[in-house]
Amino acid sequence: MPIDLPALDVGYHGPIAIVTFNLQDMRSALMRALQATVDRLTNDDQVRAIIFTGRRNMFLSGAHLPEFQRMDTPQAAAAGLRPLRPFVRRLTQTPKVTIAAINGFCIGGGLELALACDRRICVDTVENAGGEAVAFLGFPEVALGVIPPLGGTYQLPRIVGLARAKHMMLTGDLIGGVEAHQIGLVDELAAADQVLDSALAWAERVTANAGPALAAVKDLLNRSLDFDNLTNALDAAGQAFAACSATPEKQSRLDAARGRRRKRQPTPSAHR
Repeated sequence: MPIDLPALDVGYHGPIAIVTFNLQDMRSALMRALQATVDRLTNDDQVRAIIFTGRRNMFLSGAHLPEFQRMDTPQAAAAGLRPLRPFVRRLTQTPKVTIAAINGFCIGGGLELALACDRRICVDTVENAGGEAVAFLGFPEVALGVIPPLGGTYQLPRIVGLARAKHMMLTGDLIGGVEAHQIGLVDELAAADQVLDSALAWAERVTANAGPALAAVKDLLNRSLDFDNLTNALDAAGQAFAACSATPEKQSRLDAARGRRRKRQPTPSAHR
């Protein structure tokens, strides 16, 4: 008998959680598990970063087609999206550092999920069964008569620029890893067997810093394009700085830095 796998698996590498998708599309079972997992990890004080990845040559595609076909009225479509909208906000706004380790096909809603992450590390090449390199990132929704509904139209122009975002979404064309890196859609390329290691290396580098400061910087950067003016941005930064300054972690790190500085200072020689 076939063994039913859970929709996703969660592993840990120190303060870094690794969420691996066992399903290839955004069917309801996966999305329910993903929402619960992100909520749980967000509330876990031991976790500082979350890596999302898939299996084999599939990160995550878009909607599960049988479920998508049932969204055949405005009411049904709205009902299908209703639980996903809070999840997108939760994923974007979580104080944890988030990384998409894109190991393969990342299409439609899967790419929207990746865009909601703080960093995208992507496989350089995906091959088909014949060993030929194929395009594997994009938004084909217009070819199916719909649009990307989970924040892609908001995030993509901010990441690659308006002109490139229009080209990608209006044509529905898929692109490869090298082009995605050239236009800034992904931040780093890696060989297929190195994608997760590269994501872990970056996460380790980031999570070595102070947790409250990481959360505050992420929040300010997420809101940076939405401030009305510099005064509002400075006010928000000042409030965040003040809050970070009062944390025990800031004081312990400052004490440690002072100790290292004293050790580096030369000992004065005695006067003769």
